[in-house]
Amino acid sequence: DFFEDNGFKLQVLLGVAGSLAEGFRTFALDPFGRAAPPPEAGIYVVAERTEIRPLRWPVQRKYRGMIR
Repeated sequence: DFFEDNGFKLQVLLGVAGSLAEGFRTFALDPFGRAAPPPEAGIYVVAERTEIRPLRWPVQRKYRGMIR
């Protein structure tokens, strides 16, 4: 929600879990759904700023209709 509310477009959203000894594995994430990543996972995000505007605090998608 932060990226969308502030003029960014998500390019990559990816989870990575594992270790050097075991090997790393990736897993998909839903940008607007709940996530339950494995322990010690990393989440990588690449976002492109497509519009320059003042940054503002985001409102979660499920609450937007209540205040706007």
